[in-house]
Amino acid sequence: MALKLKTSTKSVWLAICWLGLIACNTPVIPPNQGASSPVMAPIARTSLFTQAQVDSLKTLSGKAITPSLWRTLFEEDFEETPIMILSGNLDQDPEPELAFWYYWEAMRAMGEISVLDQKPSGWKKIGRQYLDFYGGMILPDIDTANRMLLIYSYGSGSGYGSDVLNCYQNCMDSLVCVFKLLETEGLFLLGSGALRTIHASYQCKDSSQILATYRYQVNAGDNSCRPGKLIFKAKISIPFFWEETRKRYLPKLPEGFPPLNSIEGFLDDGETSFDLFFEPGLKQIKWQGPRWKREALGNPNEN
Repeated sequence: MALKLKTSTKSVWLAICWLGLIACNTPVIPPNQGASSPVMAPIARTSLFTQAQVDSLKTLSGKAITPSLWRTLFEEDFEETPIMILSGNLDQDPEPELAFWYYWEAMRAMGEISVLDQKPSGWKKIGRQYLDFYGGMILPDIDTANRMLLIYSYGSGSGYGSDVLNCYQNCMDSLVCVFKLLETEGLFLLGSGALRTIHASYQCKDSSQILATYRYQVNAGDNSCRPGKLIFKAKISIPFFWEETRKRYLPKLPEGFPPLNSIEGFLDDGETSFDLFFEPGLKQIKWQGPRWKREALGNPNEN
C-alpha cells in the first residue's frame, strides 16, 4: 500500500477554516487518547528485540511484516500494512534510537509508533504512541539537532481547528512528551465572524531552554464589508525551561498572562489564554477603532 500523505496541512486547513466548514465529527480514539494530546502507552512485557530481528525490520521499510513481529512491536492485532522507519538520537548517548510506525487508512486514518533503544542485551522497546491522522496528515519525524521525536495531534470542531506539535525524548528508558507547541490554531471569535489565528515556531536555545514564539492575528470574516482584512496582530515569545523532576519543559509566562489551571497542561486543549491576554487591545478596537473594525468585531452599535 503506497502512502500518499501530505507533509503540511496548513494551507488546506486555513481555507476550510475560512469557509467555516470544519467538521465536528468525533474521531474514533483509542482508550485514554485525547483528540489533541497523545498519551504514553504501556510497554509490553516482552519488549526486547535481538539484533537479528531489528536487522530484519530494517529491510522491511515500506513493506508488511510477519504477524509475530507485528504483535511484539505494536501490541495490536495484526494488520497487513507497511511499516515505516525513523532513526535518530532521542537522548544524550551517541547511539540513535529506532522508531517503527504505520498508517492504517481502514481505521479512519490512525496508526501507531513504537520506539526501540539499543542496549548491551538487545534492542529495548521504550514506548509507543498512537498516531491520529484523522484531523491532519503531518507525518512523524525526528528532530536530530534537538534529539526529539515529533508527533502531531489535531483539534477540530465547528469553526475550529488546530495542529499541536508533541515532542518526545528518551528519559531513563521511557518515551516522554517533554514539550508541546500549539503550532497552528484558528477559531471564529464569539459574537462576530472574525477569524482568530495563532501560528507558532520554536527554537532550542540549549538543552535547558526552548523559546516559543506565537503570532496572534485577527482578520475580518466573510460577513464584513472588508472580508479577510487584518484587524489586529501581535507577537509574544514565551521561554520554556527544563524541569528535571517533571521531565518536561515548562513555560515561564509573561507578566499579565492569565493564570493557568495547570502549567503542565499548557496547550493541551488549545490556548484560549492568549485571547484573554490580548482581550484589552481587541476591546479597544471593538469600541473605539475604525468603523469597519468595530463592525467586524461584532460591535452591536454598528450592526
